[in-house]
Formats: sequence, structure tokens, C-alpha cells
Amino acid sequence: MLVPVNGHRITENTTLAPGVYVLPQGLEIAADGVTLDGNGALLVGMDRSGSGLRVRDRHGVTIRNLRVCEYYHGIGAEDCRDLTIEACTIRATAEEPANTLFLDIWRPAERAYGGAIFLQRVYGGQIAHNDLQHQQNGLLSYACRDLRIYSNIANHCSGFGFHLFDSCDCLLEQNSADFCCRYEPRPGGGGLSGGGFLPLPAPPTPLPERERGFRQHQDAESAAAPPAPREGAGGWGDAGNSAL
Repeated sequence: MLVPVNGHRITENTTLAPGVYVLPQGLEIAADGVTLDGNGALLVGMDRSGSGLRVRDRHGVTIRNLRVCEYYHGIGAEDCRDLTIEACTIRATAEEPANTLFLDIWRPAERAYGGAIFLQRVYGGQIAHNDLQHQQNGLLSYACRDLRIYSNIANHCSGFGFHLFDSCDCLLEQNSADFCCRYEPRPGGGGLSGGGFLPLPAPPTPLPERERGFRQHQDAESAAAPPAPREGAGGWGDAGNSAL
């Protein structure tokens, strides 16, 4: 069993030694076909920055039984195929201060909010049986395809349980994202933002920089009609998911 050290690059099937490890730079999976069994080990970040585990440009990677907290993203994967993340517990990732701003649902991947799992251009695989509760976002998916996402719990997030941006041909089954919302003070009252499941098409044109949500910088045409789905894109299958 491996005792992980800060910034370690994993290139073969690995089981971590049980324990609590403060690793500000996290770990990286740096080879195809690797299975990482966390064996209940807990990776702890600092200042809620970086990722606890990074996977980039890999094929056939499996991550299971890992616990992660106090990073910007717990697990971050980009440009991967056939990725499996299962039976992991990820908590306490980066979060916007409470009672401050209305969340920007069109915020691009390069400026994504914090969250338990961040996926960008991941094609194929499954996200299953993970505990993604008690942070701003559970799963952030950008331009992903052909994923099966099932039996995950993302309750009590202050943003979104499952944020699905320009992602399609995926199946969501038996997921829970209850009590996901946040309060935004406004003159004369307040408003709520956030939600359990948020599927979004790609915006038809680049959006301007902004800091306070989708209500700003909209012209009359875009305010009157939502963006059209991307031509040729499939949809999201939905079965037995819960969002109160």
C-alpha cells in the first residue's frame, strides 16, 4: 500500500494506506488504465485551492473509495475517456460566501465554481455511489458525453447538486440533490438561486465577463428566448432522481 506524498504522480494500479494526509498539491493519475483504490484514505487540502486528485488526457482510469476535502475541486478530470469515479466521499470544497451573490449559471469551465467533482470533455464512463454533500456544488460537467451518473448524493449544496453544461447523451438515475439553494440579498427583499439539477446547452455566442449572474448583460433578444440546444446534440436521460 502507498503512503501518498504531496504532488505524487500515480502510474500503476495503487491502493492507498489508510490515514489522513495533508497534501496541498494533491495527487495526479499520470498513466492510462490505472485503478486507484483510496481504501478510505482522506486527502486534505489547504485554503480550498487546487484539486485533491487530477486526471488529464487519460483513458480507462478508475477511482474508488477515496475521501477528499478542503480543495477547490475534490477530483478534477479533463480530456478523458472511460472514466469511473465510484464510492468516493468529497466534502468542503470551495464555496462563495453565504448571502452574497446570485450564481452565474453560464460561468465557463475555465472560471468554474468550486465543487466535489469537476469534469471537462470526459467521454464515456460512470460516476456512481459518491457522497458529494455539504459544499457549493456536487458534480460540475462541461462538454461531457456518454456518462452514466447514478446513485450519487449531493444534498445540502449551496449551489447546484448536478450542473450539466453542454453535456449530452448521458443517463442520470437514482441521484439525490435535495435542499440545494442559496439566498441573495436584494434591495427590498431577497432571492434564491441554486438548484438540484441544472442541464444547460452551450451558449450560442461567447458571453461577456460578469460577476453577478445570468440576469446581467442580457439584451432584449436573449432575455426573450433561451439559447437553442446545440445542433445534433442528444439529451439527458432522467430516471428516479430526487431534488426537493
